[in-house]
Amino acid sequence: MEGAEIEYLLQETALKAAFGEEAPITVEVKGYNLAALREISSRLQARIATIPGIYGVKSSLIPPSPETKAHILKDRASLYNLSARDIALTVQVALKGYVATKFKEEGEEIDIRVRLRPQDRADLAKLREILIHSPLGMEVPLSQVAYLSKGVGPTEIKRLDQERVVLISANIFRRGLSDVAEEVNGAIEEIKDQQTGFGKGVPPGYSVRLGGESQRMEESFKSLRFALILAILLVYMIMAAQFESLWQPFIIIFTVPLSLIGVSLALAITHTSLNVVVMLGVIMLGGIVVNNGIVMIDYVNLLRAKGVGIREAVIGA
Repeated sequence: MEGAEIEYLLQETALKAAFGEEAPITVEVKGYNLAALREISSRLQARIATIPGIYGVKSSLIPPSPETKAHILKDRASLYNLSARDIALTVQVALKGYVATKFKEEGEEIDIRVRLRPQDRADLAKLREILIHSPLGMEVPLSQVAYLSKGVGPTEIKRLDQERVVLISANIFRRGLSDVAEEVNGAIEEIKDQQTGFGKGVPPGYSVRLGGESQRMEESFKSLRFALILAILLVYMIMAAQFESLWQPFIIIFTVPLSLIGVSLALAITHTSLNVVVMLGVIMLGGIVVNNGIVMIDYVNLLRAKGVGIREAVIGA
């Protein structure tokens, strides 16, 4: 099509996925009820997908899959001296199997897994006939100590700080991380204010917060801000000792903010957002500006010592 512009994005590499690298944007939704987590995360996922510069929005919540549930009859199990672990282990071996031995072929070991045939694993009647060895020396059918049923359930349940969590991840394109993170925080606040079938957008006992690279960037900013303040304080103390004056170092320190004018202009022209690299550059630039100020003040003091007036000394420097 004439005049059309086509853009493409490379998929994440296998190496990056293997190391589990976090996405630039990651939102953590915590709570105890899986249905409520699914409802909150689905609305949040749809809202985040509308933010410009975001693509590849994914949720860690996997759709429920078919499963066989075993409801243990504790009273009957205790009669045969069987624990819940004994029963669960027997069912797990029957359905998932266990590695009985290994077969070596051309220097490669291959696991040999023993379990029920597929048609038997799908048949509840066959599963109920599984025999469990009791510590009393008896072989007890599974149907005597547990009730089996078919249903659906989560494939995995992620937990963070002892709470169930759903992670919503997204990548960014042609926008700064800080700008996108600010809009994502706005989207989170919108979701919190919405009314749903569970009450307020985020009911009591649930939490939604931004994580991933944006969280690490915010933590880095805090560390860099502290480093910047500490650096200015140490530089002032050193200059005060060098010039044997308390006000001359102030003159040098006050030249540092003036350098930020050029930094702001450069960021605006290049459409670059404030990030960790920029902050490191500002700290380095501050050191250069301070060094230049030290040379100028030292030269002014030299001219003053020769009897030159302060106005002429400043102009001469």
